Amino acid sequence: REIELLSSRLDAVSESGFLAVTGDPGIGKSTLLKHLVQRRLSAPTTGPILWAAVSPWRVHTPGALIRQLIQDRPDVTPTTATDPTPDDLLDALLTAVTAPAETSTEIPGDTAILIAVDDADLADEESLQALVSLEREHRGRRILFVVTMSQPGARLAGTALDELRLDGLDAQGTADIAARRGIVLHPAMRDELTRHTGGNPRDIVALLDEV
Repeated sequence: REIELLSSRLDAVSESGFLAVTGDPGIGKSTLLKHLVQRRLSAPTTGPILWAAVSPWRVHTPGALIRQLIQDRPDVTPTTATDPTPDDLLDALLTAVTAPAETSTEIPGDTAILIAVDDADLADEESLQALVSLEREHRGRRILFVVTMSQPGARLAGTALDELRLDGLDAQGTADIAARRGIVLHPAMRDELTRHTGGNPRDIVALLDEV
């Protein structure tokens, strides 16, 4: 399962790096990212976690994504400048990942750090540059940046990323979604629904709701 792959990748990370989860709209990228974050947050002890879902209408607001990433860290002073410098944004990020929150299960030391961003390709450029700068300038830190993007060939701020491409569900996956909604599909209908939707969970649910 993809969630196990991401969790294993995070546990094994030895230096900072990006992993882009890509796939068509509705394929389950956001759900997968939320499950990863929730799993880490519910762990008895964990490294620092920063996460955000990009607000695309803030794409022209410099630093909007960074402010969102650190909003749950009152001990970190976010930059309030209208036009924050790259150093302002990088410093805010660095502080957030190196200083555990006062009331959290974060543990000090060489623990893996998760920075998760949903719809990263819609974020403001200044924030993306700060993320890439953190990865490049602090490569020795155990930071895994997991970002979701719609298009294959993932790049952020001109930087190519490792990629995990999500494919559609198979026929059994389609049947499982139907069963959770109290619907038992005939094998022929199950196969046709899978073929028609390309296994896209959101499209499968939409069509089942019309039944």
